[in-house]
Amino acid sequence: MRTGSYPISSWFLTFRGAAAPALLLAVTGGCGSTNAPSATAFADVTFHTEGFVPAGGETTDCTYVALPANRGEIAVNHAESHFTPGSHHFLVFRTNSTSIPDGGATVHPCTDLEQVGNFKGTYYEAQAPDSIRALPPGVAHLFKPGEVLLLTSHYLNTTTSDLEPKVTFVLHTMDPKKVEQEAGSIFFYNPSIVIPPLAQASATRVCPLSTDIHLALLWSHMHSRGVDFKATSSDATVQQSLGDLYDSAQWSEPTPRSFPYDPSVPLPSGSSISYTCNYDNTTSKQIVQGPSAATNEMCILHGMYWPRMDAATEQCALGKSSGDGSGLSTADGGASADAAAD
Repeated sequence: MRTGSYPISSWFLTFRGAAAPALLLAVTGGCGSTNAPSATAFADVTFHTEGFVPAGGETTDCTYVALPANRGEIAVNHAESHFTPGSHHFLVFRTNSTSIPDGGATVHPCTDLEQVGNFKGTYYEAQAPDSIRALPPGVAHLFKPGEVLLLTSHYLNTTTSDLEPKVTFVLHTMDPKKVEQEAGSIFFYNPSIVIPPLAQASATRVCPLSTDIHLALLWSHMHSRGVDFKATSSDATVQQSLGDLYDSAQWSEPTPRSFPYDPSVPLPSGSSISYTCNYDNTTSKQIVQGPSAATNEMCILHGMYWPRMDAATEQCALGKSSGDGSGLSTADGGASADAAAD
């Protein structure tokens, strides 16, 4: 079943159908609406960034932001992002930093250390200009007072004009005392992708689960050679109840799948999530995994779930990758694929 036909749960529709709040044009710990709540209310937290992408250019910009430090623990039941069209993705990392690094509060080109060595997990990702990630009632991500996040925006400007992208990110908070389950975010990344020239190939990663979890949302991330993405559970009961966990042919702006929560279907400890990306390389160059949307590929499963697991499991650190590195030639009209099937 493709993502376009996934049923959308009523709790997701409640937030998706709501009018977006008026957004502040600066980083703030206050409310994003014109009717600001009292100081004791659980106000929205809004961040805003601006960048520059030259004509024909590709950039990945980073900005560090800190959550309010004077409100105690911050519980976020749903969040939304709005950015200038042209972005390949907007991704929010939870970092190991205890304060914003020198110069980090301004928009700057991301370094490898920032995106690999300084984060303890992801929180939010979106590829459509207007997106929302909503959790069921009583479920929320919990953030420490003053926790430092890293906002990253990846733009590929294929036009002949310069682009000045703007990103607005809104965290809708709730009373931490009303949180029944702490949510976590899945970031399953497959580093083993090799697509030969003029060929088809696939990449699979299997990610074990360290505890029982309940899925809220799943969605994919690939680049333009991606033609199909599928995620499944190793547990037969889960597969029978939910079918394939995710299935999409959309590499650009894939639609998240929301899962039923009342009742939910648990994915048991000891089971695993397996996901596969299929690719079609129509160029004369080999394509491997990497950050560039123009010259590399990716195979990532994003998601939100509860209760929160350890960071290593959230990032599939103990997972195993496999792939069809030899590829199937597309130059013969698919004859080699037929031969391989024989």
